[in-house]
Amino acid sequence: MPPWKRRPLPPYDGRPVYVGMDIAARGDLSVIAVLEDVGGGVLALREMQVMRGESFAAQLARLDAVMRQYRVARVAIDQTGMGEMPVQEAQRRHGQYRVSGVIFTQASKLDMAVALKDRMQARRLLMPDVHGNARDALIDDLRAVRMEPGAGGVPKLMAERDGRGHADRFWALALAVAAAGEGVPVYRYESVARRSFAPRFDDLDGRGRAQEWAGW
Repeated sequence: MPPWKRRPLPPYDGRPVYVGMDIAARGDLSVIAVLEDVGGGVLALREMQVMRGESFAAQLARLDAVMRQYRVARVAIDQTGMGEMPVQEAQRRHGQYRVSGVIFTQASKLDMAVALKDRMQARRLLMPDVHGNARDALIDDLRAVRMEPGAGGVPKLMAERDGRGHADRFWALALAVAAAGEGVPVYRYESVARRSFAPRFDDLDGRGRAQEWAGW
């Protein structure tokens, strides 16, 4: 087992990273998640930046700093609604070949969420440098997303909006996984009254059993 599974990641050495950015104008949080390719098909959370009430200019400046600091292979940004302008500006600054906009639909959200769940369950997504309040906030966001039946029994993902956001850390992480080129997962539809989409955590850094998702 690599030693950094139980400790913070070593200093960044230029490996490729993948970035997910969930954008908000007011109320919700804006989050940038940076996942580093640490080899063997495993991604590790290098950092997560959380913003509240920052202008689009300030949010894009944060992304600019990430692009300078790391060797960014690809960025996925929420392009839904108010995200249209920031995505276009990020593409102008950093190139369409590296920056992709993602329109949130029920289908795309489910694809991203299942890909995130599968990667965590397979221990191919590590979060060794998440501690204290940041860890608790991330766990809360991961637990906030639940699956409910939609029209015709097709599932949809829901998250309650509260003073801490709207599962924004979850979606930034899911976008970063999507930026890493995760294939479209295979899943089956199941008509249920209500299911929790929340993972059960023994830890976030690889110790104990693999993360499982309750109610899937």
